[in-house]
Amino acid sequence: MEQLRETAMKEAVCSGNWTLVKELLCREDVTDREIQESLVLHKLASRTDISLSLVQEIVENACLRHVDLHLTDDNGDTAVMAAARCGNWEIVRLLMSRKAALPDNTDHVIVFLRTLSCSENIRDSYMLTADILRYSWNILKRKTSDGGGRTIRTMLIHLAAKVSCWWLVRDLATADLDLNTLHEDGYGVLHWLARNYIHSDVSLLQKLLDSGADINFPNSHGDTALNVAAKNNNWEMFTSLLLLNANTAICNKEKQTVFPHLSFFDFFNKRAQETF
Repeated sequence: MEQLRETAMKEAVCSGNWTLVKELLCREDVTDREIQESLVLHKLASRTDISLSLVQEIVENACLRHVDLHLTDDNGDTAVMAAARCGNWEIVRLLMSRKAALPDNTDHVIVFLRTLSCSENIRDSYMLTADILRYSWNILKRKTSDGGGRTIRTMLIHLAAKVSCWWLVRDLATADLDLNTLHEDGYGVLHWLARNYIHSDVSLLQKLLDSGADINFPNSHGDTALNVAAKNNNWEMFTSLLLLNANTAICNKEKQTVFPHLSFFDFFNKRAQETF
């Protein structure tokens, strides 16, 4: 009988019969060992053809059975990492909200963050990405005193800036972190802040500068934060950068300073010229 139960659970998982998996998780005669050995959450995390509502029910049932959310497979991946490799970011968020773990291996964490950074979801669903970053940061703070190390924290702050998760940028910005680096998309943290005209946080700008950010640091196009602010009509941030002595004479790779952008906006051009 035990062999039959074990076969039923493993077969249900391997065949993708997730409705049966959900039912088996509720049966008292299915042991915790059988559930663990079936790697139910890893298998679930790798599927893209299951409704989110069914996934939620299975995860909830698994948690009620005290399935080990930190369990790793033969590759050293947790269920969270397995979901990330398959681009199942909704499942990543769901598992992390249940305190599921990132891998203990630092290299795997870096792969996780790089996978997130390259995902279409970071452009299509900023809230989803912000939630995942928040859970990641909370996990890393609990696991290590330095939040996973400088490399991981640098990756986190770039991603947080990219999705306008400014509270996390503020939390991560410290003097020991090199803020004068570019993300793979060619932007630094200051450039993202200058681009975001909805959130012109002068106090955050000052904190970044106090933490070592170079106000004149160029992005991959040679644009400083001042150029980026002007290109994106972020005149409040533009003015703040001017008042903090941003250099107006720096040319980007197209040999342009900030001035050509101002000529298209008479009102702001007058305001900016008065500030010089």
